Amino acid sequence: MEFINIDVLILDNIQVQNILFYDNMHSSIIIIDQCNDITINNSHFINNTNTIGTGGSIYATDNQSIQIKNTVFKLNQCQSQNGGALSIKNNIEMATLTIQKSAFIDNQAQFSTGGAINLVNSNLVMKNSVVSSNKALIGGGIYYQQIIPDFVLDLMKKIYNNNIFTQNFAKLYGNNLGSTLRSIKINLKDIETSRKTQIIENQNNQIYINQFLSGDEINFNKIQLLDEEDNPIFIPNDGNYTNTQQYSNDVQSILQQISVSLQWDQSTQQIQCLGELQSKQFTNDGFKLNAQIMYKPNNQMILQVVSNLFPKFSDSKGNVYLKQYQLYKNITISFNSCQLGQITKQQSNSIVCEDCPEGKYSLNLLDTSCLQCPDSAIKCYQSTILLKNGYWRENEQTDQIIYCNFHPNSCQAESKLSKEYCIAGYKGPLCYSCDTYGEKWGKRYQQIFSQGECFSCEGNSYIIIIQNLVLFIIIFYYIFALLRNIINKQQAKLAGYFITKMDLVYLGSTLRQQDKPQIISKILTDHLHILSLLSFFNFNIPNYFKIPIQVSGNSMSLTSKSIDCFFSRYPNLKPLWFYQSLWSLCLPLSVLSLYLILGFILRYLKKNTNIFKYLNTACIFIYLYFYPMIIMLFSRSLNCLQIGNKSYLDLDVNILCYDPQYHKPYVIFYCIPLLVFWAIIVPLFLFLKIRNGKMKKWSIFIEIKYSFIFAGYKEKYYYWEFAKLFYKSILILVATLLQQNPFLKFSMLNALILLQIYITFKTKPFAIQNFNNLLQRSAILCALSLNLTQIIANVGNMHFVLEAILITLLIFPNLQFITQLVIGICLVTIQNDRQKRSRMQNCLLYFIQKFPSLFENIQVQQGQIKYFKQHSFFNQESLQEHFHLQRNQILSPKLEKQQQTNRFTLLSGSETIIGQHKKVNSLKSMREKWTYYTRKTKESPISIPQFDSQDIIQNTQKEIALTETGNLQTYTCNDEFGIQLTSDHKLNKNIKQYLSIKQ
Repeated sequence: MEFINIDVLILDNIQVQNILFYDNMHSSIIIIDQCNDITINNSHFINNTNTIGTGGSIYATDNQSIQIKNTVFKLNQCQSQNGGALSIKNNIEMATLTIQKSAFIDNQAQFSTGGAINLVNSNLVMKNSVVSSNKALIGGGIYYQQIIPDFVLDLMKKIYNNNIFTQNFAKLYGNNLGSTLRSIKINLKDIETSRKTQIIENQNNQIYINQFLSGDEINFNKIQLLDEEDNPIFIPNDGNYTNTQQYSNDVQSILQQISVSLQWDQSTQQIQCLGELQSKQFTNDGFKLNAQIMYKPNNQMILQVVSNLFPKFSDSKGNVYLKQYQLYKNITISFNSCQLGQITKQQSNSIVCEDCPEGKYSLNLLDTSCLQCPDSAIKCYQSTILLKNGYWRENEQTDQIIYCNFHPNSCQAESKLSKEYCIAGYKGPLCYSCDTYGEKWGKRYQQIFSQGECFSCEGNSYIIIIQNLVLFIIIFYYIFALLRNIINKQQAKLAGYFITKMDLVYLGSTLRQQDKPQIISKILTDHLHILSLLSFFNFNIPNYFKIPIQVSGNSMSLTSKSIDCFFSRYPNLKPLWFYQSLWSLCLPLSVLSLYLILGFILRYLKKNTNIFKYLNTACIFIYLYFYPMIIMLFSRSLNCLQIGNKSYLDLDVNILCYDPQYHKPYVIFYCIPLLVFWAIIVPLFLFLKIRNGKMKKWSIFIEIKYSFIFAGYKEKYYYWEFAKLFYKSILILVATLLQQNPFLKFSMLNALILLQIYITFKTKPFAIQNFNNLLQRSAILCALSLNLTQIIANVGNMHFVLEAILITLLIFPNLQFITQLVIGICLVTIQNDRQKRSRMQNCLLYFIQKFPSLFENIQVQQGQIKYFKQHSFFNQESLQEHFHLQRNQILSPKLEKQQQTNRFTLLSGSETIIGQHKKVNSLKSMREKWTYYTRKTKESPISIPQFDSQDIIQNTQKEIALTETGNLQTYTCNDEFGIQLTSDHKLNKNIKQYLSIKQ
């Protein structure tokens, strides 16, 4: 149905329904062309379909005025062209369409524009009407071109004229109203730069990118173009290419023109942009652009995101509403100076910040070239250096990478769980410290047992308590065992001295034998001191060797950090190293205190009073035992470790060297005074004390208290012990101060130990050669241990077999030597009668015979000494009282009826070889055998260790055999001790004579 060139056309109350129309693209069910005044009133256009043409029900072209009143357009379709219900197009003059009280519902332009109405160069005035549920590709409700209808301008002014637009849908853009795109939207999250920058958007929707670097890339991952309802455009991707081919020519033309691009001020030649600067490709709900932008550091530029060109729009009065225009979005970019990991490079007229590629790095802004990645890193790029396990650096701004030689396993830079390159529980330079206060890991940690091993305080409280108890018990027992042995021998020596002076019995070398525990204990202690020093700074030594050596030779190093969990509860207890050192000093004080407490207990129980009489001896022994430990403690408190370009305190690498708050004041008022007191004043006091005593020939009571220092030495080496203190101090200073220069430290320690070996072989300071042999052997073992520990510590990737051999060579000789010394200190009593000997005694005799070299230093307790030790002869009164009682007992008639046991029993291998007396008057028998007992008297034979081992065994077997014959009335004597027994008359005379002189 066509209406052409009609001046006035009125269509009233017509019904057009259910028509399926096939013709050409310019046809429709009703065509109105070149009419002046058209009115459509009270009509219905329902369920009509135009498969090829324009307008689902009506196509009007080049008309002047069209009024539609009280009319319904419903379920109409234009399957190929524009206008689902109505399409109005004027080519020259503007048409005016007026719609009142009408409804456009469920109409559709499936592959084109204007789901209900399509307008080209036409004005639209609409009142009291409904446009609902219409669909199209563009403009689901109404689509317009060239002219902005009056009703749209009213909507912009929020004048709705009682019109309703609802649930209209456009697949591409413009759900209710469609024309051209109106703005560009870029979300800040969709802007990415090649490195971290500051991206902000102000209230005027202006975007600012700060801290951008010249040469960096910027990516716009989603640029959205918005319609006049501020909804983004949607363009199907290439997967829907078949469907897009069905779009009308108008729609395809619109889509082909849509594009976005990047623009900048072309007049500034220093600005260069490279990359994907323009795009028509619609992906991920937007367009993508990226560019490498080059300018100059510390400058600013404006980058524009610009759309394609859109046609102009005029209003119904002919005024230009929108000129031909492009959409644009300004982005202000502020260029920062080049960063770490980059080098500046001139590129054409621009200056770019070029990243260091993988395998290279730069940490200096002034670098003109990138540096090669070091071997201690697994990967490098820009300013990033990814370290290997076992390495540490202070921070990410330094390339001073240091091997964690103290404890490599604590440095785990490759682990994602590490913090500042340290595993859980560790912190600080080289990950050497435990996180005692929980500052890094949120939990408190401390060292337990082995050096450098950190354990959580939580859940390990019992282990920490047990560690301290075990450590203190072992140290107390070790020291008290040596002290007890020494004091017992001193007591026996004192008694023997008076016996010899009173000419009761001559105890020549027997008295000298009582110095043996002192001498061997000194050799043992010195050996353990040096071994602990050599192993303390070598972390590759097995703990099963290192810990026992440290416990016995450097126990303060283990106790210093044994209660860090307690200190950590009080954050104000800083610096921690100071309180650790105070706790270490409690060890010698507690040993001395326990010694005194034990003395009071024994005095209260009336069992032993010798502890207080030998208090000086105990103090000297404790001082000499702890001397090197305290020297090392305070040497390390003064020493600094160079780690990177900073110096740290040796005792606590978390503190800078001579820090004005946590180090320097403590050095001045604590470390230096105590070090001077311990290393200079105390030795000087002891030296002067011994020197004055020697010059004034002090009494035996005073001399024996200080004899631990000079016992066993030759006359000209009387002060040898002070030379040893100096030697130990030099070793400690070298090992401490040069610990970061392994080669020099190793060389100097070797030189010092070799010098000691030379001096020891040259001087032979001990009066008895066997002790010189032990001293020389100790020095040789120390030299061997030093070299073996150095090989184990410095040879990397050593085969486990070779390592096992070296560790065996290190441990076995030292263990054998220490065992020999310990056995040499022990007192062993072996019964003469085989039937009375225990299995242990028989085994010991067997081993003595089988391995004489191992037991050459065994101290066999003699009968005389056993007797003297059971009585207190510390003063004249006790001696006089005792021997006066003995004389009365000898002369007592009552005892003549009883069998007596001679108190001065002779022992071989510390066992009695003389039985009970069958006669009280033994003096007569002694006189008859005077020549036997006085053979080789007044002779000073050498000590047991100087005898050939086979001779000793033969003598022992011989004397045991004598006992087993049952000749209990025959008195025998161990010839090697030179025992002399005097007559009854001379005995009484000498006792009276000596006591009268003393009185």
